[in-house]
Amino acid sequence: MRPDVTAIPMLRQPRGLGKLARFGLAWRPIDTNSIHTLSEALRGFDAVVNLTQGDNQRLLPDVQNLYEACRRAEVGRLIHLGSAVVFGEVSERNLPDDRLASECRWSAYACAKATADAWLAGRLDTPGPATSIFRPGLVWGPRSIWVTLPVGQMIDGNAFLFHEGSGICNLCHVDRLANAILSAATRPAAVTGFFHLGDPEIRTWRQYYSDLAREIGSDISSIHQLPDFEYTWKHRVLGWKDLEWVRQIKRRIRNQTKDQMKRVLRRMIERMSPPSSGASFPTSPRPDRLLWSLQSIKHSLPLQRFQAHFPEVTEPNYETAMGRLGSWLRYSGFTVEPGESRKR
Repeated sequence: MRPDVTAIPMLRQPRGLGKLARFGLAWRPIDTNSIHTLSEALRGFDAVVNLTQGDNQRLLPDVQNLYEACRRAEVGRLIHLGSAVVFGEVSERNLPDDRLASECRWSAYACAKATADAWLAGRLDTPGPATSIFRPGLVWGPRSIWVTLPVGQMIDGNAFLFHEGSGICNLCHVDRLANAILSAATRPAAVTGFFHLGDPEIRTWRQYYSDLAREIGSDISSIHQLPDFEYTWKHRVLGWKDLEWVRQIKRRIRNQTKDQMKRVLRRMIERMSPPSSGASFPTSPRPDRLLWSLQSIKHSLPLQRFQAHFPEVTEPNYETAMGRLGSWLRYSGFTVEPGESRKR
């Protein structure tokens, strides 16, 4: 925290307070559906950072309402968090920072992000808040799903790599992202436009997984090697959860009812499972299309434009960050005891 900066989190749902409570920050409730109430809540701020998540169908309207609210409240700067996922496998070398996604990819999230990018691009030269759009790669660090997911799979013995992990792993450490946001919000002169954001060190997926495995004491040879992704009927069924009509049904089900359904399903699975006899059963990977797409990235994102406009954002170094991450993983219990790492 910087003494010259006052940060006030604004939340749509009180449940987000759980992670913020330890910081003792004042917070404000907001309604992104109402431009009037949103603009009143933002009045008096120098900069607003858009980190909203949730329903893909709401992503564009939330961006539109937030931009208009900033304009009405005379907020000077808007920092929007985009995503490099809009570029899919990054099949083009030296991809320009301001390139907009040319097609809606299979990912509903990527499609929604690309639509928001295109809308903001049309307002960069119009009166309103000076808008910086950061498009980071996979944000990694303590508590990141791009850490806990592969590490958990390594411990369970079902981690996997496509194409021997030769794809580029476009990483962006959370500290680098936070430093970029802080710089964009507080620098003397505002900077507008799109910026690729990531770690300058280029890593393949095999290198990244090897580093994670080393930190938890796992054996890299235990990771399954998969040639390609096979899209089956099971993946089609699982994909239904992203359909709008399914989301609407889920929103109408009370959380208590969802918890009861999960408990019933858990008991059914336990009854179907064979009794434990102390023997170990072979595990198998559960690949999905998202990881296949991410592990198939061909090129790293060029960072020259970001480095030219934000030369002060240089930390952290990859090896230093990985060492700190390893300490957090071991403290949090993500470790493999000697001789425990499961072989294929």
